Amino acid sequence: KLTVSAGVRVDYDQLKNESRITNTTLENDITVWQPKFSLAYQITENVLTYANYGRGYRSGGFNSEATVKFDKTFEPEFTDNYELGIKTSFLNNRIIFNNSVYYIDFENQQQYTFIPLTPSILGIYNFEESKISGFESEIKFRATNNIDFFASIGFNDGEIKKGTYNRLTNAAAFDYTTNEVVDVSGNTSPFTIESTIQIGVNSNFELNENSTIGFYINADRRGEQYWDPLEEYKQEPFTLVNARVNYKYKNIGVNLWVNNLFDTKFNQEFFPTAEFGFNNLRFPNTPTTFGVDLSYRF
Repeated sequence: KLTVSAGVRVDYDQLKNESRITNTTLENDITVWQPKFSLAYQITENVLTYANYGRGYRSGGFNSEATVKFDKTFEPEFTDNYELGIKTSFLNNRIIFNNSVYYIDFENQQQYTFIPLTPSILGIYNFEESKISGFESEIKFRATNNIDFFASIGFNDGEIKKGTYNRLTNAAAFDYTTNEVVDVSGNTSPFTIESTIQIGVNSNFELNENSTIGFYINADRRGEQYWDPLEEYKQEPFTLVNARVNYKYKNIGVNLWVNNLFDTKFNQEFFPTAEFGFNNLRFPNTPTTFGVDLSYRF
């Protein structure tokens, strides 16, 4: 009933940055060991519990140049990832119900930002310590042999445990170097979505021995998220609805689909560039889109 597994991944990164403008060269190399452990216990035939631990790593690197917001180099990111969960099934596997809690401890969490000057550049900086903890639950119900219902919910709590942010203080005078170092410890880590909720149905029916028709629709709600460590700008919650209908006749398939059915508006990316005396920069989402896919199986 008990399964124990372990593994390790080793990364060796050798990085080199040559600047033809300043005639300088930066080099860096690092060896990272990333162990992974897992315990799983089959309590009954339909109930499985598990515990996982894994070490994560994202390479450091070089920005195109040093600015008031980030240095020429940025540090590698490390994570310690912990997860506890339980997987269950009922009614001869017609109901599948899974739950998990997790905690991710970051060292040098990487964040990216945009500098709207000339030339405009993207760059990466680090928070010394941060964390994300959360809970996820999902259920799938096979109501009949043709219809499946599914739903999931998740909550995330992201926090900067130790970190700073450089905020301009004299940009009105076109001074893009004078700044104050703001302690953002305790604030919400940017880009962490507070909650996710999804619900939907998937169905398939045989019309005759040569043809089938299927329907799929799901609603996906995303909670608020902050775009900056100062908690001045955030994305409000929004809901997306996607649907499709597919028909198959022998080797021919027709799939009608629509994404973002109700033309929900939100930002896919947002950069708080008002600090530099410009309008904030945002990238809006794709509006409602329709499509038809045709296929033929040889």
